[in-house]
Amino acid sequence: MTENITRIPNTSVVGKDGIKRLPESVYKKAKYPEWLPTWDENEKFPAHEIVHNPDRGLFADPLYPNLFSKSNKELKKIDITPNFGVEVQAGIQLSQLSDAAKDELSLLVAEKGFAVFRHQDLIDKGPKFNKEFGEYFGPLHIHSFSGAPEGHPQFHMVYRPEELGFNPDSVHSIHTDCNWEPSTPSITFLGMLEGPKVGGDTLFIDSQEVYQRFSETFKKSLEGYSALHSNVVASQTNGNGFIRCPPATNSHPLVRIHPITQKKSLYFSYKFTDAIEGLKKDESEVILGFLRQKIISQPDLHVRVRWGEEPGTVVVWDNRRCLHSPLADFENSARHCYRITVLAEHPVENFEELDDEIKELSQKFQERVNISKN
Repeated sequence: MTENITRIPNTSVVGKDGIKRLPESVYKKAKYPEWLPTWDENEKFPAHEIVHNPDRGLFADPLYPNLFSKSNKELKKIDITPNFGVEVQAGIQLSQLSDAAKDELSLLVAEKGFAVFRHQDLIDKGPKFNKEFGEYFGPLHIHSFSGAPEGHPQFHMVYRPEELGFNPDSVHSIHTDCNWEPSTPSITFLGMLEGPKVGGDTLFIDSQEVYQRFSETFKKSLEGYSALHSNVVASQTNGNGFIRCPPATNSHPLVRIHPITQKKSLYFSYKFTDAIEGLKKDESEVILGFLRQKIISQPDLHVRVRWGEEPGTVVVWDNRRCLHSPLADFENSARHCYRITVLAEHPVENFEELDDEIKELSQKFQERVNISKN
């Protein structure tokens, strides 16, 4: 997320331990001071490398008997749209999920794009519990420069102080998380700690359906294209000289296949995708501009998730299936969120390019899906 609030603020204070913290007045006002962002100059990590992390959804039961047990009489869930997004309003505590239910959660967001869970207690469990919860799904991303709770660099904290006024020009950031890394994220967990009663929604866009609506001829024309994704400029602009781990630039296919569903989607971000490789700058901009237009011009593929009305809301999404953007359409309120992001496979365009273990797991999963339909 880039809301002009993840950078180190000018009001930060450097302690004797070398850690930059927000002013003491912020800690006194914060509902969750243990979740406030800090910037520890002593924490340095190497650049992320390619990881081997088969998605936990590949091990899931496609009938969801653990996540959505028929014996759970308190379960209340609705589809937000017919094919994109689901909201669980009652009956599930993410913190209490069994491993089998966690696998089904990973499958759920692969199939539905994102899931909204209301009235969760993850926030009150603290950073350590949330880190361990996220690590079940795979290695966690460490952000180059954004603030993190003290001692927990695996988090990306979003903090917008109350006095920061409404600025519609500050948010044009439709993106998928951390697509500049060599192995890019599968799922992201975002929890709201404090926010406005109205406004500050998160916009989700179905990048899979955007791709599926293209003609077969246009899909064919996109084959083989790769784009450069980078957070180098963002690190220079927002880091204010602080670097936890080196920023990165990597090339990934413009269209990628999902290892669980075996469906394809567009894969790029407004701010972090620089250019299509092998094309002149103006040629690249023509294609990227057309894709951006297709993303923003189909409102039936857009969903706004509201945070303010429900306490303890946590949203889980699959970065390979959807794009998202924060909406800074509010003022006179702080906005404080935490994010953990799980790293997955290196993006590829075609099924045959997945590594052998993931291909085998994907085929076995599809066999289970077919059996469940009979």
